[in-house]
Amino acid sequence: LSAWDIRYQELYDRRQPATRAIFENEVKVETRATVDRALATDRQTWDKQVSMVQFPHAIDTFRGTEGGSLLDISYAIPITTLSHLVPDTMHALPVEIGFSMVNSCNQQCVAQLDTVVVGVGKGRTGALVDLIRYTVPPDRYAVSMHLRSLTGNILGAWKQALRVVNYSTPGLSMSSVQLLRRSPQRGALEIDGVKVIQSPFATQLLNEPFYIYFQIYDLIPDGDGTTSYTAECRLIRAGDQGWDEGIPIHSKEKTGRMQNVNEFYTINLEKIKPGKYTLAVRVTDRMRVESISATRFLEVVKP
Repeated sequence: LSAWDIRYQELYDRRQPATRAIFENEVKVETRATVDRALATDRQTWDKQVSMVQFPHAIDTFRGTEGGSLLDISYAIPITTLSHLVPDTMHALPVEIGFSMVNSCNQQCVAQLDTVVVGVGKGRTGALVDLIRYTVPPDRYAVSMHLRSLTGNILGAWKQALRVVNYSTPGLSMSSVQLLRRSPQRGALEIDGVKVIQSPFATQLLNEPFYIYFQIYDLIPDGDGTTSYTAECRLIRAGDQGWDEGIPIHSKEKTGRMQNVNEFYTINLEKIKPGKYTLAVRVTDRMRVESISATRFLEVVKP
C-alpha cells in the first residue's frame, strides 16, 4: 500500500511500538471519516431510460412469540403509475419484489425475493396492496425494499432504519398504531364485522371511515383481577406544540379482566380540516396511573 499512501511505508519503517500505534490510529481515524462521508453522500445514478417510481409502505410492530416482535410490512404497487409507463398494448407486467433486513451486527437476518404479475394498461388505476410479515428479535435494523419490472426499465426502492422494541419486558407498553382500510379481497381481516387490510398509505379521505388498530400490553389488575384504562386519540396539526393543542377525535374508557387488549376504532373525520397531522394515541392505565403514547404521520385530504 505504500505506493498508494506514503504513511503505509512509514508504518512499515517504524520499529518503536508506541510511535507505530500513533500512526496506526491516525490512519484509522482518517479512514473512518472518509468512509462515513462516502456513505453519507453516495448517490446512485441510473441511465435515463430507467423510470424511477415510488411505492407507499408502512412498518408496524407488535408483540410476537417467544420474546420476539411481530412486524407487519405493508406496501402498495402503484398500478396507475406502472400503466402510464408501459405500452397501451401491455396488459400484464411481471414485477420483482425484494425485501431485506440487516441487524445491528451487520448480519442479514431476512431476505425475500418474489415475483408478482400486475394487471396494467389503459384505464387501469389504483394500487395492489400486499403484506410481508416476520417475527424478529428486538434490535436495530436496516430495512430495505425494491420493486423492479422484469419487462422494461422500471425501478423503485426505499430503505429506513428501524428500532424494534422489546415488548416482552415487564411494564405497560403498546404496539404501533396501525392504519387499516376496508377491503372486500380474500384474506382480509374481519374485526367487529368490518373486513380490513393493513394500509401502507399515510393519506385519509375525509368522506371515508378512518380505521386504526393497536394493542396494549401488561395492564395492572387490582386485587379482584380487574383492569381499567383510558384510550384517547388526537390529531396534532403541523406547527402545534403537542398533545394539549391536538384535536380530540376519539376517547374510550374500559374496565375488564384482560391484561393484554386489542383496540379497533372506526372514526369519523368529516369535521376535520384537510391538512398534515400527527396522529397521537395515549393510553392511561388507571390502576397504576401511568400513561404511554404512540404516534404516526397522517394527511387528511378532500375526496
